[in-house]
Amino acid sequence: GQVIIVDEFTGRLMEGRQWSDGLHQAVEAKERVTVKEETQTIATITLQNYFKLYKKLAGMTGTAMTEAGEFMKIYKLDVAAVATHRPVNRMDYNDLIFGDVEAKYDAIVEEINAVSRKGRPVLVGTTSIEKSEKISELLKQTYGVEHEVLNGRVENAAREGHIVTNAGQQHPLKKGSREMVGNVTIATNMAGRGTDIKLAPGVVNELCKVPPAEKLAELGVEEESLFPSGTTKCCLYCQQVDLSTNCVHCFKPKLDPDFPARGRVACREEVPCGLHIVGTERHEARRIDNQLRGRSGRQGDPGSSRFFLSLRDDLMSIFAGEWTLKVLGWLGLQGDVAIEDKRISKGIARAQRKVEERNFEIRKNLLDYDEIMDLQRGTFYKLRQKILEGRELQGMALDMIQREVDEAVGNYLEGRYAQRCIAEWAASNLQIPIRDDQIHAEDPDDLPSLEENLRQRARNEARETISVTLGEYMDEGMDHRSWDLKGLGGWAMSRFGVNISQNQLRKMDPPEVEEVLGQAAAERIEHVDLAHLSRMLEEAFAHEALAEWARNKFDVEVTLDELSDEPDTARAILGQKARAAYERREIEYPVEHAVDMTIAKTGTENVYAVESLVNWANYKYEANLTVEQMRGRSVEDILGDLTELSEEWLTGGRLEGCVRERLGANPSVEAAIEFAGGRFDTKLKPENFNGDAIGRVIQAGRDFLRREMTELERFVLLQIFDSSWKDHLLSMDHLKGSIGLRGFAEQDPKVAYKREGVRLFDEMFAGIREKVTEMIFKVRLTAEA
Repeated sequence: GQVIIVDEFTGRLMEGRQWSDGLHQAVEAKERVTVKEETQTIATITLQNYFKLYKKLAGMTGTAMTEAGEFMKIYKLDVAAVATHRPVNRMDYNDLIFGDVEAKYDAIVEEINAVSRKGRPVLVGTTSIEKSEKISELLKQTYGVEHEVLNGRVENAAREGHIVTNAGQQHPLKKGSREMVGNVTIATNMAGRGTDIKLAPGVVNELCKVPPAEKLAELGVEEESLFPSGTTKCCLYCQQVDLSTNCVHCFKPKLDPDFPARGRVACREEVPCGLHIVGTERHEARRIDNQLRGRSGRQGDPGSSRFFLSLRDDLMSIFAGEWTLKVLGWLGLQGDVAIEDKRISKGIARAQRKVEERNFEIRKNLLDYDEIMDLQRGTFYKLRQKILEGRELQGMALDMIQREVDEAVGNYLEGRYAQRCIAEWAASNLQIPIRDDQIHAEDPDDLPSLEENLRQRARNEARETISVTLGEYMDEGMDHRSWDLKGLGGWAMSRFGVNISQNQLRKMDPPEVEEVLGQAAAERIEHVDLAHLSRMLEEAFAHEALAEWARNKFDVEVTLDELSDEPDTARAILGQKARAAYERREIEYPVEHAVDMTIAKTGTENVYAVESLVNWANYKYEANLTVEQMRGRSVEDILGDLTELSEEWLTGGRLEGCVRERLGANPSVEAAIEFAGGRFDTKLKPENFNGDAIGRVIQAGRDFLRREMTELERFVLLQIFDSSWKDHLLSMDHLKGSIGLRGFAEQDPKVAYKREGVRLFDEMFAGIREKVTEMIFKVRLTAEA
């Protein structure tokens, strides 16, 4: 009944994940299951910037050397190779290259069958589910080889642990047979499955298990004490072995011509052993190929690997151009004949490097675009964390209030506020696009010239609009019968209030219609009343607007005399009044909240509600109230009395007096911590004190007295921050999708993206300030909320 995404590489179910941009809903509709609501990303980060958040960064992997350049450029990390615990004892054969894909698959099947029959397990690495299933089918049809498939199919992925555990084992050729053959495992993206493939004792040749007795005697060690039964330590055949350092050098012993195999048998030719790796094609990244090879030859175990390629592989199409194909033909590449040449293997490695460089540039480009988002994330989440923890919310709110005041004063008194209002009115009522700097009127005496200017602009704009729009309905290059006269009549009515029928329009040609509409537009423009624009040109207009803004925003009264012509004076006065209103809110809100939660709905007759309020007031303000004193009184009277108590404690000096009386002049940190915990329900720590125990406890008391206000601020700030951040992320996604078009204007899209991103971020915080300062004075949390 639902659509669950399956990881295409591992086959694991990705519960809870959804595709974006409506894709998930499209698949749900196709599969006829319930269509879920579309999700929106509310947090996003690139892996590179996520890792760079750590103060210290390091890592360990067997395949980092091929990406050393990227580690340095992105993370400023050097990559160092650490020698293996035991010398690598794996034969890596040159690649076999075939002309066509079918010949390659035939050779792979032959190789798997031949190696498995010798008792060696085989691990086949593929790059897709389809290819793993194709090889599986060929093995069944050609030789009937028993094998396991580990790929993205859910039924196979569920047995992942069992399949990997048995990948290095053997099984009887037939039921009851003593002849053992190696297990065959076909795996898609085997690299990184997190487990060593353990080899069965019979997989490693006897000559490779322990050194000869004479060698052990020479070293002065006993065989069983050094080698538990079945271990594989080929490197100890080396003549230069040093037990204190495992080995004094690191080369493959099987390539040593003096390798002392028993009976003078050349081990590498006659008795190969260990896990054999078969690669069905080269991956784009050398690192992935190295990971596949690295499943064999671990901890000194013997092993081997070979890759099979065809000229039709994706990577080979990059490496093998026309000239290369000719050269390969000269070397004998035709039909089912394969070639094996070091030069070709090196050429393939070069092609892989080119693809890796291209992929790195793609990642680097993504990182460049994410740079601006990384800075924004750091700023945003630092503030959000403060809000979550309830730290410095009072200071944050006061800062937002002051910035809103500064911006409003600049907007009303320092900008061309009257001219902006006139421009907005003209755009709405006269349909003329005009900027405030194009309006030169400064006082009511300039009204006549302003009226004439606006009417003339409106007439010109109307005629241009009529001339352009008329062609959409009455194109002279088209048959008259195809003209959209009905649409033209509707547009004329809605735009200029002209009622003109289709019959009238049929009798007129476009110039006549243009003349009629032009006259009608001019008449309408002449009848528009512009007299009230003189009100906008009066000297007190901006000051009155600013006073109205302060009344609506902070519920404070300010006179025109207080808002002098000096913007700095207006800022100081408005800021002071807004802060006073905020401080009054700090005094009143805790009481309002407590009353709302107790007696506001039930009245003072409900003894349980009254008792709850009394307990709150006694604990908060040491009021010594009783239930009997409260019962029968009006809610308004109780609210007034408790507000007076709140004012006494917060601004009347009772808090400071209480702290100094209980703690004395110079209390110890331990006494201050104990008192703050008991009286103010605040857990302080020694590191919270900075030499002023009294001051720190008084601050804890203030936080305690305004705790309800802090909860309100947390609620409001979190709601607004989160909704604004989601909208910002959506805007940034849209911007990223369209910013590439700036290239047509010969602008660098990355620079434009950063510039526009900063503008959107500033607009987001301006919107947050506006909403927070609007709500913090007006909303309250109720029991339902």
